[in-house]
Amino acid sequence: MSTAAFDQLRHHQRETHVLAGISSCLHWDQNTAMPPAGAAWRGEQLAWVAQQLHGRQTSSRYGELLADAEAGLHQLPPDDQGDWRRNLALLRQQYERQCRLDPALVNALAEAQARGYSLWQEARRNRDFPAFAPALATLIRLRLEQVRQLAEPRSPWETLAQPFEPDISHQRLGELFAPLRQRLPALVERVRSASRPAAPRWSLDEAVQQSLCGQLLESWGFDERRCVLASSPHPFSTNLGPEDFRITSRTLVHQPLSAFLATAHEWGHSLYDQGLPGQESPWFGFPLAAPTSMGVHESQSLFWENRVARGRAFSQVW
Repeated sequence: MSTAAFDQLRHHQRETHVLAGISSCLHWDQNTAMPPAGAAWRGEQLAWVAQQLHGRQTSSRYGELLADAEAGLHQLPPDDQGDWRRNLALLRQQYERQCRLDPALVNALAEAQARGYSLWQEARRNRDFPAFAPALATLIRLRLEQVRQLAEPRSPWETLAQPFEPDISHQRLGELFAPLRQRLPALVERVRSASRPAAPRWSLDEAVQQSLCGQLLESWGFDERRCVLASSPHPFSTNLGPEDFRITSRTLVHQPLSAFLATAHEWGHSLYDQGLPGQESPWFGFPLAAPTSMGVHESQSLFWENRVARGRAFSQVW
């Protein structure tokens, strides 16, 4: 049995993963170190990389690789067919979705996101939403055009949510939130009406907060050979490669626990990414080695933030 079609597809996916990592590097620098004057050029860089990624994901060659692998699926050992079938189905879904998008729109979105982020930073710093509003309007217009081009039988929100939460719908959200809508008001009222001492107002120097965040990560297995903690306007987690995991936090002098809890949250995201199949896995670069959904991702980050870092036992240690 020849595995050439599958080997070629695996090579293509690996190279696509490399290019996606370059995009992540640019985003990381944009969030953590890039000077404001670099925003316009960064937008061009990100747009170019986005175009290259889109081109790889929609090329006729890639379509041929998918078709060859699909045609050869029955030749694989039975134990391998199930995983390959699922991978190929997800890749086919992504391929067809990307093929419906105009490359010009992909370029415009990447540039608008980069410009919008730069304007958001400045507007947030100055508490000036009108300065950001035009950029936001542009992003909304481009996203609606994306919805039009994708032409899926879903609402705009459902269409745009699919890459993050596959098959999510308004109906499913209603099913999930209906029990909470019934139970939470009484709980909130009970907490509000309970007598409790006023929360103390206190401050903590930024350097001390950063030290605490470092100690927290060290106690949770932070490996400096593979992980980096930095500061950014809004905390986030990303990975630039199979052995390169990055998280950020943000210190607020008058909200001393904010950075601590944000670090716990983002480390939860990173732990999930670190637990995914790496380069040694045959599925590296394939959907089965990628995060399941943003819902699962957030469940991991919120577990470490709320179930662990906010827990009574944990607070007694810290």
